[in-house]
Amino acid sequence: MSDRIDSYRPQLDPEHWAAIAPFVRQAVRDCAPRTVYTAAQLLNPTTMFVDWCHRVHAVPLVREEIFTPARIAGFCGLPHEGLEPSTIGNYGTRLTGMLTILNPSIVQPSRPPRPPSGGVPPYSAAEEQNLWIWADAQGGPARQRDARVLLAATLGAGLTGREVCDLRASDCAIDADGVVLQVRGHRPRRVAVAPYVEHIFIAAVVDLAADAYVFKPGRTRSPENTASNFLAHCTPGRTVVSTQRARNTWLVRQLSGPVFIKGLMEAWGITDFSAIARLLQFVPDRAEAEYFAQLRDL
Repeated sequence: MSDRIDSYRPQLDPEHWAAIAPFVRQAVRDCAPRTVYTAAQLLNPTTMFVDWCHRVHAVPLVREEIFTPARIAGFCGLPHEGLEPSTIGNYGTRLTGMLTILNPSIVQPSRPPRPPSGGVPPYSAAEEQNLWIWADAQGGPARQRDARVLLAATLGAGLTGREVCDLRASDCAIDADGVVLQVRGHRPRRVAVAPYVEHIFIAAVVDLAADAYVFKPGRTRSPENTASNFLAHCTPGRTVVSTQRARNTWLVRQLSGPVFIKGLMEAWGITDFSAIARLLQFVPDRAEAEYFAQLRDL
């Protein structure tokens, strides 16, 4: 490699080459062993680039001043007679690969990885009871009904606030086995409703047209902030209502019992297990004998 670098003679005016030769040779000598490129692949682009910087723009032969992203971009943005744009693009890639070696100060220090989100904790049993008290305390039957539907869909089926707002009467399938919700939107799926809130959906859709919204019926559209606007105008209770916490409460309850994890992920509308992993800290531990018995029953 060293002999190849020393014997290199570019198609450049000898006087111009003499001015930059030591600088170019040493730059390539330092970079070739530490990049994916050979010395032969680096010599020509480095010579053209350094000659342009030093002779045309009078940049001193200092690595930190010549090898910068802005100068490489400027060089590659020029027309180069006799060379295809793809060749200049390749030259730019090679020069950029030399940056971190010849001018390490321009490399941004890597940020330490952010700790993973701790997950939004579920509601405790007492807090969940407070939510139902809050729903019954809303002014008037219509607001009480809508508050119950919001809680039933999040606590009892794991829907997001957005999904609750988009739910229509025809999306609620009611039969002898219970209630199943057809969730639409960008995460379509079917979710079985927890038995303890089935009666809320049965009562909510009994007099609704098939295309009517279940939550706040009478609407003709479903703006993004429908749920948040509803909550903002509700009488506050002892526990703050959060559709995310309610949704997480449903998931943690599912994880606390025997669970088919793939089915649970489909019901929650997720494909990344990390969303579940963040909530495992809230799942109660079981006695060893209990989970051994569960494993034997699989």
